[in-house]
Amino acid sequence: LAARAADAFARFQKEAAERRRLHNLVQDLRGSVRVVCRTRPSPDVEGVKVLSDSELMVDSSGLPQTFSFDQVFKPEARQEEVYAACQPLVVSVLDGYHACIFAYGQTGSGKTHTMQE
Repeated sequence: LAARAADAFARFQKEAAERRRLHNLVQDLRGSVRVVCRTRPSPDVEGVKVLSDSELMVDSSGLPQTFSFDQVFKPEARQEEVYAACQPLVVSVLDGYHACIFAYGQTGSGKTHTMQE
């Protein structure tokens, strides 16, 4: 019985190492820098329109500009959706790799809301 348990544990360790290797290979292939935009739900903000999962348009002073990102979250996006985008990085950190999530925006734009909720 002890030999079977030791054999099962050895196979488990081998499979866990392979899972970590493949997961982090996928993360490397996706790129080390990803730019994600989360639009803030606010009735005060006009001129920002989410065009797709990767594009948004900003119309300031009648001059619309389109911006592309790796992912764009709509104003009604839930925290679970944002976490799902970050979850692979969290797994990589737990596997011993380095990762950084950087929130950028003006004061009051919702950075803390995005990171804490």
